[in-house]
Amino acid sequence: MRELEIEKGQSQDPAPYRVKELETLSAVASAVSGVVELGQVLARAVDTVMKLSTADKGAIHLLDANGQELVLRTHRGLSSEYSRAHHRLKVGEDVVGRTVQTGQPVVVEDSTTDAQTTHEVVDTEEYRSLICVPLRTNAGVLGTIAMLSAQPRHFSPLDVPLLSAVAHQIAAAIETARLFEEKERRVKELAALNEIGQAIGSTLNLTQVLKLVARKTAAISNAERCSILLLDEQKNELMPMMSQFAS
Repeated sequence: MRELEIEKGQSQDPAPYRVKELETLSAVASAVSGVVELGQVLARAVDTVMKLSTADKGAIHLLDANGQELVLRTHRGLSSEYSRAHHRLKVGEDVVGRTVQTGQPVVVEDSTTDAQTTHEVVDTEEYRSLICVPLRTNAGVLGTIAMLSAQPRHFSPLDVPLLSAVAHQIAAAIETARLFEEKERRVKELAALNEIGQAIGSTLNLTQVLKLVARKTAAISNAERCSILLLDEQKNELMPMMSQFAS
């Protein structure tokens, strides 16, 4: 496995590459522009990059809240067995984890001759080459995007900077979607608290209040159900009083 860098003094005509770069960045920008739902941003990003890079498979991993593990958030072409077994990867683990750990792109041109690839995964997922780059913003690395091909592939030294530029664009869209989701979550929390406050002030019926509290708490916590237990001071035990689905 090796990381590619542009060689100083390399003799390549930059004009065709510059055109390709602008076309690629424009296509990715069009795909994620105006999209504020994170799942849609990730899906559009991986679909667009796969098409532009003529890859057979693609995946996006994002760091969890603790920044210790990478979660497979969207993929194309990977088996369900792989996605279940590799749903979470530790930083430093496998190609994806190493990319985040080093903050550098990783390129594999032929996985059958690369000592650092997991050959069991290579065989089951039937890929021979891959390129994996970090999704980076000014705040740091958010995760990775990886493109895999069924055949060995030579990546030019210009391919890595191009995909890195695309990844930076995708990372910015991810950050925007997350900020929007956080704003929406706070709005829902305030609305729920206001509704609960009004209910407490307008009724003495404890059952009605607990029902509302349980429903709204489940909703703003993205939980399926919320249960409320109250302390029985005589028995010194918590007694179940209410359980409601989110609404």
